[in-house]
Amino acid sequence: MVQRLRRLHGGRLSSKFGTITSLSQLLHAKFKNAVALNGNPTAANAALNGVMMANLAEGGTAGSISKGVNFFHDLKAKGNFSPVSATGATIKSGSTRSFSTGTT
Repeated sequence: MVQRLRRLHGGRLSSKFGTITSLSQLLHAKFKNAVALNGNPTAANAALNGVMMANLAEGGTAGSISKGVNFFHDLKAKGNFSPVSATGATIKSGSTRSFSTGTT
């Protein structure tokens, strides 16, 4: 997930948030309202891929995505998950500062 975030943002994450080396860093307070998915994971493959990516990074398996779901639950509980569906326009406006689509 971290590699994909870096590719999607072309280095801009580093200037805003410092170097991201692990998924768990997205749980830190500096990411308040800064992480979103590209759609709803129950309806959009890109968003589901984001949950699956988090799941695998957290030690889950393709057969059980509970660790990915729990990761996004924790992000939401900490106020770091933004319910805004991430698009170029939401990032430009600042309503979504960082996002993962799970696509390359």
